[in-house]
Amino acid sequence: MAGGSVDQGEFLAVGRIIKPHGIRGVLVVEPFEEGLSFLPSAEAIYLGPRKQERSVRGCQWHRRRFLLTLEGCNDRNSAESLRGDELYLPKADLVTRPAGVFQPWEVRGLRVVTDQGEGLGNIAQILETGANDVYVVRDAQGREILLPAIDSVVLSVDLAAGQVLVHLLPGLLPP
Repeated sequence: MAGGSVDQGEFLAVGRIIKPHGIRGVLVVEPFEEGLSFLPSAEAIYLGPRKQERSVRGCQWHRRRFLLTLEGCNDRNSAESLRGDELYLPKADLVTRPAGVFQPWEVRGLRVVTDQGEGLGNIAQILETGANDVYVVRDAQGREILLPAIDSVVLSVDLAAGQVLVHLLPGLLPP
């Protein structure tokens, strides 16, 4: 899985170990988009497909990646043995947000329905534009619609129902 997050039930993949850094067991981690905010504050991380728990001794930003130091990873050989492993965090630890604010991994995949009852497809991707996020909605035929994630367009997000209710402003649908 290159460059994205993957839903593993109770866990969320937040990055991948790229290579060792130096000789003291430090790891270079390529974060997935969700990992950017969660990796630096993690006290424990779960490694690989078996989700082996490891204590985090340190994590710092380094050239668009993170340098991660784990308990028990003290030399280059032990760091090398972890190359390619994905890093996971429990979803329960990640859902600390104000009401009405959702993490990208919570919204991706939800059905999008207009306030007129028309199904538009599912949220395939979220673009961060600076001013506001933009939801890339893809229908069954692969057509894409770009919807700004603003209050006048996104009326409600119902995670339990797996649905986003939207109001289409003029010009949002292609001709």
